Amino acid sequence: MSARQKPLHQEVAKFVEWHLGRGCFAPHTGQDWPAWRGFVYLVECYSHGGGEAAIAAMRATVRCAQPHSTVLRTFVQAIPAIMDWGDVARLWLQIAEGIQIERDVYTPSTDARELHAIERTIISDKSERVARHGWLRDEGRALPRTIIAMEGQAFRGEKP
Repeated sequence: MSARQKPLHQEVAKFVEWHLGRGCFAPHTGQDWPAWRGFVYLVECYSHGGGEAAIAAMRATVRCAQPHSTVLRTFVQAIPAIMDWGDVARLWLQIAEGIQIERDVYTPSTDARELHAIERTIISDKSERVARHGWLRDEGRALPRTIIAMEGQAFRGEKP
């Protein structure tokens, strides 16, 4: 008899909390949870050949959630939990097209396409590496980016 497997959204939630930190789901309200869970299963559908229909459905779930970067970051972070880090930039750009978010301390832009996924890697007991996967706007063009900083270092334009 095999051990009972947890539902996919619970496994993805652990992944998201590992990379974004405890409390990352705290801003979620009653409307955000069903949208996020639906998004998780649609990413899986897309990974099995769901194509444009899956992207349109993912966009619809994102639009059901609060337009805050703190909420939508958990959506972005679900992509590499199911697919791969390299898929974040390509897929999120399509999903977030036309979606505006409320500006906050962490997100100076209102364009949801500029949100990114965070990859934490423990290097040793005292050190970790953090990489951001997403898009960077350069002279009106969107370019894929991965920015890496060691613990204590600042990402470009940020305080350590």
